[in-house]
Amino acid sequence: MNTKEKAEIWKEYSDKLLNTEELTTEDLKKAIRNLKNNKAAGTDGIHLELIQYGGNKLLNRMYEVVRQTWEENGKKQY
Repeated sequence: MNTKEKAEIWKEYSDKLLNTEELTTEDLKKAIRNLKNNKAAGTDGIHLELIQYGGNKLLNRMYEVVRQTWEENGKKQY
């Protein structure tokens, strides 16, 4: 199997996943937990540890921003 074929399989998988399931706060928590600590801040200047220890209020706000973005722009674009 060549690289192009593998890329197509992953594309189909991710399209199916993104278009059949709704994002939950648990999904967001899991994604945050899986990120590595002790890394430099991103271009936004926010360190991961601030997000990890931001509590439920921050988590809920992040969830709303992501959910709203998906609804406004269509999940297929991601």
